[in-house]
Amino acid sequence: MLIGFPPEESQTLPIELSNHTTCLCLMAKVAHVRQLEAGDFFVGLRFDKPLGKHEMEHFVKLKEPKLGTCR
Repeated sequence: MLIGFPPEESQTLPIELSNHTTCLCLMAKVAHVRQLEAGDFFVGLRFDKPLGKHEMEHFVKLKEPKLGTCR
């Protein structure tokens, strides 16, 4: 995520994932921080617990793989 302040590595932050139909409130630990030229901070996070398939379905389109379709 991009934010305007540098959090400390290993700091735990409240995170809200939302779109037009769903809102999830989660906790995530800062994994890495890098300042961008524009001054913002690029922050990598690790959720305290993995998102389940049901939770992910709201944010990404999951498809079952079809055998023999990769070329």
